[in-house]
Amino acid sequence: MSHNDLKKTVLFTEKSIKDSVDQRVEELEKLTGIKKSRIMEAALVSQLLPQHPKAKIWYNIQLICEQNGRKEEKEDRAY
Repeated sequence: MSHNDLKKTVLFTEKSIKDSVDQRVEELEKLTGIKKSRIMEAALVSQLLPQHPKAKIWYNIQLICEQNGRKEEKEDRAY
């Protein structure tokens, strides 16, 4: 594989990851009502400084997602 091929592969992979993250953050924004920038910041802080007060935002987002998932499961079972 040439240097240019490798560079193209890396750029494609980087764009795919970014698109995937952007899509997931948009879903979280709709679900939680928290702005994209706050979600990204909270996710990063929770990884680097788990005891930081801003990390609580990320844990709250996860809790909302879990509760929403359980609610959807119950609705699915009701049908």
